[in-house]
Amino acid sequence: GNQIDVLRLLRQISRSRCLTIIMSIHDLSLSLMFSDTALMLHGARIARQGQVSHVITPESIRQVYQVEASVIGGKYIHLHG
Repeated sequence: GNQIDVLRLLRQISRSRCLTIIMSIHDLSLSLMFSDTALMLHGARIARQGQVSHVITPESIRQVYQVEASVIGGKYIHLHG
C-alpha cells in the first residue's frame, strides 16, 4: 500500500530530476522492485554491493540470513521451509 506508493513517488522524482536517493530498506522484495544498486550488510561488514540483482540473490540471502530463498521474476523473494 503506502510503502509502494512512496517508493514509486521517490523513483519518479529521482528520474525526473536526475537525483540519487539513498535509503535504508529491510524488505528485500521492495529493494528488488525499486532499487538500481544495493549494499547488503552482514553485521557491521559489507556482504555485497552493486547492481541490485547481483546483490540480492539466493546465495547472499543464505549467507546473511541463514535461510533458503528464491528470487522470483527479479522482483520477489520466496522463503523456503
